[in-house]
Amino acid sequence: MEQHWLGILGNLYQEQARGEEAGRAYERALSIARKTGDRGAMGLWHNNLSLLAIERGQWDDAERHVEEAQQLLSHTTAEDAQLFPLVNAARIALWRGQNGAAKTLLDRVLSSAFQDPTPVLDARVIAAELGARTGDAAGAERHFRAALDLVESRRAGLRADSNKLSYLAGGIRFYRSYVSFLMR
Repeated sequence: MEQHWLGILGNLYQEQARGEEAGRAYERALSIARKTGDRGAMGLWHNNLSLLAIERGQWDDAERHVEEAQQLLSHTTAEDAQLFPLVNAARIALWRGQNGAAKTLLDRVLSSAFQDPTPVLDARVIAAELGARTGDAAGAERHFRAALDLVESRRAGLRADSNKLSYLAGGIRFYRSYVSFLMR
């Protein structure tokens, strides 16, 4: 239970751009998961550490954590869990200018069945950024529109207004990317 709360704490720190504290919380959670032999949790914490490294521009660390997450999560039956490191691998490939590799990774995510829309939404935004970067404005727009449709369909399925509000708050990153694209 402690590792779960440490992960939530790390997420909160990360959202507040407090990377050092987020990293320490994720590392502590990872340490607990190692002691218990929980491969799924270890994969999750490595994935979170990879995203944190991406945000900091620490690309080699990010890649190392993605590889660890992929290896650990390859043994899980939860396909959604396997999608998160693929998205981060695509982020790294995009940053490194490896557009073909990024597209291949994104296609894998976008063609998968999913329960959690988060990795698919992130993949759509990255695919839109890739389209914008390579001069495919129509493709970028298609990905943003597909992401918007996904956000709206999921939101429409929520019953309580408080759930709708928190769901939309979580999608702020997507909306910012879309507005930035439209302004360009």
